Amino acid sequence: MKRQFTFWVGTLAIFVVGLIGVLQGAYHPKRSTDAILEDLGRSVRALEQFGSEERDPADLIKGAITGMMQNLDPHSSFFDEKVYARMKEEQKGSFYGIGVGIQMINGLLTVISPVPGTPAARAGIRAGDVIAAINGEPTEGKPIEELMYKLRGPKGTRVTLTIQRPGYEEPFTVTLVRDEIPLATVTYAFMIRPGIGYLRLKSFGEKTYEEIRSHLNALREQGMKALIFDLRGNLSLIHI
Repeated sequence: MKRQFTFWVGTLAIFVVGLIGVLQGAYHPKRSTDAILEDLGRSVRALEQFGSEERDPADLIKGAITGMMQNLDPHSSFFDEKVYARMKEEQKGSFYGIGVGIQMINGLLTVISPVPGTPAARAGIRAGDVIAAINGEPTEGKPIEELMYKLRGPKGTRVTLTIQRPGYEEPFTVTLVRDEIPLATVTYAFMIRPGIGYLRLKSFGEKTYEEIRSHLNALREQGMKALIFDLRGNLSLIHI
């Protein structure tokens, strides 16, 4: 009974704070950033006073920032310290994980492309597979950065995935052993015909310059006079 009372009081407090913000916005269409941040501060304090005592205010602020990023465009994301560290690992050209590129599609954690020779590729994970659960915990609707952190880990550790595959009636599970995942940013470089080379750049990282220079030198040695530089599908995939 006490918990229900606390919940409804907290909900009312949030509603009142939101109503104040709406009314202020109506009378002051061009409100300053400081005024908007004051509304955010009042909301956090109301949640601290009337909401769950187990919620860290930092988590509330992080949730607000994540929601703000989602309202910008598909390419904007908020990285906390852990996620940023993981991204730096990937930019260096390798990390420990299972070896797939992923994106959130309609709230579902979807495999875009497995990396050849990695645990995921060896286990038969395909493009289009949906990772419905990680170690039994559902993934639908959760931030992709949080899921990435759960899928990566020390070399030799295990992770169990529940896979939903198009054309299959029932999901199935697969257990993978994390391994080092090398990531080349240049995926293809060859001569299409005499004098014309082709180079495919998949993404950017710390070794991109060296990779491109090395492949261009090799193509020049093969007689390249012109180059097709393929940037199609240069998506900001998260690899795990």
